[in-house]
Amino acid sequence: MFPQLEKVASAHRKKRGLKSYALHWDNARPHQSAITREEVEKRFKMLLPHPAYSLELAPSDFFLFGYLKDKLRGKKICDGNGLLKELELSFKTIKRETKVKVFEEWLRRLEEASKK
Repeated sequence: MFPQLEKVASAHRKKRGLKSYALHWDNARPHQSAITREEVEKRFKMLLPHPAYSLELAPSDFFLFGYLKDKLRGKKICDGNGLLKELELSFKTIKRETKVKVFEEWLRRLEEASKK
């Protein structure tokens, strides 16, 4: 998974003209194994910590999963390829303004969680 994540992040960085990027790595149990942590630290120079016991802090939790669920509701999907196609189409419908608002909300939640 890491090579693909690194590839996508690098392509996105180049496309947007960014010099670097950070990875928001949550504290889910599988993410805390020594092997996983070592691999993440090797591949990603900047890690944003996830405060302990912070529910719905990640944008995927408070926005993306619900958004995709709404977009896919009622669609007949027969296989994995069909699901990927529908997910890609759904991602493309997210407006830039919405992405900015989600990012700002994520920063607010991150700041609030770090105060606890």
